[in-house]
Amino acid sequence: MRELVKGSSMSKKKPSGHDLGEADGIGMLFAGLCLAHCVAMPILVTFLPNTEALASEGAIFHQMFAMVSLMISLLAFLPSYWHHRRRLVVGLATGGLLLQLFSAFVLSDPCCSGMPSDPLCRRDQFSLFVGPVITPLGGVLLLAAHGLNRYWAGYCQSQTLKRQARSRKPR
Repeated sequence: MRELVKGSSMSKKKPSGHDLGEADGIGMLFAGLCLAHCVAMPILVTFLPNTEALASEGAIFHQMFAMVSLMISLLAFLPSYWHHRRRLVVGLATGGLLLQLFSAFVLSDPCCSGMPSDPLCRRDQFSLFVGPVITPLGGVLLLAAHGLNRYWAGYCQSQTLKRQARSRKPR
């Protein structure tokens, strides 16, 4: 019985390195969705006026999306930083999150950029021109941070496994 359990996949331990590649994958998916949303909504509103109702979903959507992005980022970046210690990853992630949080919580409604003449869209000139720039920029920074985080965490994990294999070899 012990051999059966020993040979099964249940007994195999995961490597001690970063194994949160799933969190980075989900983070990359969210950043990609953010970018697609930021690019698609003004285009859809311009060419398909009936989609204007979709674009006016309000700041709550963006605030929830930013908070989910923050949680995923914390789950992905904190554990892996202790392995790879790459400040570039932390800098890109921090910059991307700050831009997205600023856009979601400080600017009134990032989606109003496609329809500034809408009476429901009450934005000042700063928000009108800065929001459509910093929100996608935050998404790009987060996408890059998750990609680098995934790469460096995987690299550090493979180096750890190579060292462990070398230390087990008889000399």
